[in-house]
Amino acid sequence: MLLGIVKDSQSRYFTRNYYGMMRYLGIYDSIDIRPLPWTDRIVLEDIAYQISNLSAPWSTVEFDSCFMTLHLGMPEGETEAKPLGVKGDVINQDRLFARSLGQFFLRRHPAKAAPMMGHVIFVDRLLHPYWDLELYNGVEISTPELGIIRPFLHRDRTVDNSGQRVAMYFLDTLTRNLFAEAIGYPDPLHKADWGAKTVGRRVAQIIADSEIAFRANPLKKALRMIRDEAKR
Repeated sequence: MLLGIVKDSQSRYFTRNYYGMMRYLGIYDSIDIRPLPWTDRIVLEDIAYQISNLSAPWSTVEFDSCFMTLHLGMPEGETEAKPLGVKGDVINQDRLFARSLGQFFLRRHPAKAAPMMGHVIFVDRLLHPYWDLELYNGVEISTPELGIIRPFLHRDRTVDNSGQRVAMYFLDTLTRNLFAEAIGYPDPLHKADWGAKTVGRRVAQIIADSEIAFRANPLKKALRMIRDEAKR
């Protein structure tokens, strides 16, 4: 089993790309929703805030990673929306990874209106024929530009998804909540985030220190000298 965990606060792969496409295909009931500047994380954390009987860990259904690029759009000069990829016809390989969003820390207190919660994170899972073969069918997207796409489809919670249950168990076990700044993060994500921030601070300091000589005497070194020093 190969899992990836991603802290992404700006994407709308689930609410815009996947859900919009499924409504277009009639998989989910079509309701009138006006476009809002929300992100997947904001929507799902608001759901956790509003639904009092929701407890962690919880997750959305898994959706095919091809929906990171496959979306419903309006081509220039046309009047009807249709499936599009990046730059028109470029999409991720379908039926390779399944992606979902999960929350691993959610605690409510009777005296407080707002619950304590960790951020919603993305979970990527490499699809496996042993667990996921039955979920390879159920929807087909076909256009002259994109060809035929048959994405992995986990319709709703009534459909058994053994692979996702195992993945959620592993990640919940790895979420130990030992550090206040990493509440709700599985340990590997916290360590990667910690390491990236540490390296970022060191590099920022190196860059800042390298500017001292230029600020002190910016005309002392010619461009040729700076270039030659960079090659050493």
